[in-house]
Amino acid sequence: MIPVGYRNKLLVIRLDKKKSEEKPIKTSLGRELIGGKGFGAYFLLKYTKKNMDPFDPSNVLIMASGPLNATKVPIASKLGFFFKSPMTNGYGESYVGGSIPKYPKWIGYDVVIITGKAPKPTYIIISDEGVEFIDAKELWGKTTIETDNILKKRHGKNISVACIGPAGERMVRYACICIDKWRQAGRCGAGAVMGSKNLKAIIFTGEGDYVDPANPVEFEGLLGELWEKIRESKGVKRLREYGTSAMVPVANEMGFFPTKYWTHGTLDKWENIGPESIKSILIRPNPCWNCPIACGRYIRINTRWGEIEIDGPEYETIYAMGGLFCVDKLEDLVYLNYLADAFGMDTITLGNILGLAVEASKRGKIKLEIDYGNINMAVNLIKMIAYRKDIG
Repeated sequence: MIPVGYRNKLLVIRLDKKKSEEKPIKTSLGRELIGGKGFGAYFLLKYTKKNMDPFDPSNVLIMASGPLNATKVPIASKLGFFFKSPMTNGYGESYVGGSIPKYPKWIGYDVVIITGKAPKPTYIIISDEGVEFIDAKELWGKTTIETDNILKKRHGKNISVACIGPAGERMVRYACICIDKWRQAGRCGAGAVMGSKNLKAIIFTGEGDYVDPANPVEFEGLLGELWEKIRESKGVKRLREYGTSAMVPVANEMGFFPTKYWTHGTLDKWENIGPESIKSILIRPNPCWNCPIACGRYIRINTRWGEIEIDGPEYETIYAMGGLFCVDKLEDLVYLNYLADAFGMDTITLGNILGLAVEASKRGKIKLEIDYGNINMAVNLIKMIAYRKDIG
């Protein structure tokens, strides 16, 4: 019996050969591994070689769905990326929301595996009609925001774009994959793996429908109970009102808000980058697909660099680029967040790097004038990192 909730197929895309191939997934694997992370770890082990360099063309970039993806179950709104990590030289995984989680199953696959290296910059379109390989020469060097805008103008707004920026192209080891401009598969360097493959972007497109449950009556009953709990949850209401920034006052009041490169647990003037400040510049909550919480914050703010609209900042960005680097002005924090997203870098690691640079500079370990809260130097350093110039 085929387990309901799965498509029992994987798609292997070979960039070097410009070919794709469908393969069956054993029906037993769905029950044994429960999809998602289980599929990702299983196929990563199966498709990679021992002691392989993460930038070797044979490294794989895997997208794996869980059993609840593309069903009516709310909050099942993440897709997993799996690969050998250039950050750790070991297992790498990263999860992302936005519009992309529904697509692999919508077009018929539980798992998509990308391997090989394209001979020149390339982007691919994955749909229920197959895989198309397109020259990305004119996109190479552009930011994730520019890339997303160009591809949606070219192929229509009803697509999901996963792309890299200049940092991924230059294989910065904590480069991320950006989805819908502002959602990131941020951890472990997935964007660097894409860059090593000359893969600028992945586009998903196609119309689909919810995956059918095995027992519709029982499923609908459980779904009703879940929705009732969501409606009654105080935590859900707080997340919808403030997003993940709701953690900022909790962390500071309890003394575990990472500050000054992990030497303090509270940031002076944290209220300036806290939930009420972010709420004051909110345009609208921005949900991931099929998620009623809508914790994403789509904001607009005037800065010395001009008006900025982004989705963010999330709690992790607030503590990493705010707390660890001691930034207590919201416009400065938002601009650092914007640069990280545009260049395609993980804000958590990048915030740690900024704090580390300050401490290394103070100890005479590096020749760089930088101090906590020095926004101009932080901006310069971020650009140097993204383009692998000088100390970056």
